[in-house]
Amino acid sequence: MSARLLWLILIGAVFACSEDNKVQPSQTGVAIVDPPDQSVFTEGSVISITAAATEELGVLRQMDFYVNGNKVGEDNATPYNYQLTDLSAGEYILSVVAVNEEGLEVNSVSVTVSIIE
Repeated sequence: MSARLLWLILIGAVFACSEDNKVQPSQTGVAIVDPPDQSVFTEGSVISITAAATEELGVLRQMDFYVNGNKVGEDNATPYNYQLTDLSAGEYILSVVAVNEEGLEVNSVSVTVSIIE
């Protein structure tokens, strides 16, 4: 079994919800902790995306931020944040990818947000 496959098995996408129903990374994962899934914003809003990863992923090199599958930014230090601006009305799928020092990448569960006029 390759080291990469073993790593992927060990860091499987297991998540837990906190008391306020926000997704939190489990002991072996990465997650968008804000905004919550199915959030609604008005056009012109600044959307702050906050992501977290557990220590089991090792030292992170960066957290990459994606909108509809396209990388829009990265952050190299905790707390991992990215600001989205100028989104037109519609539905958007947000996700993050944690990249550790060895270059292994771990995907989050996606979060859907809607922008209304």
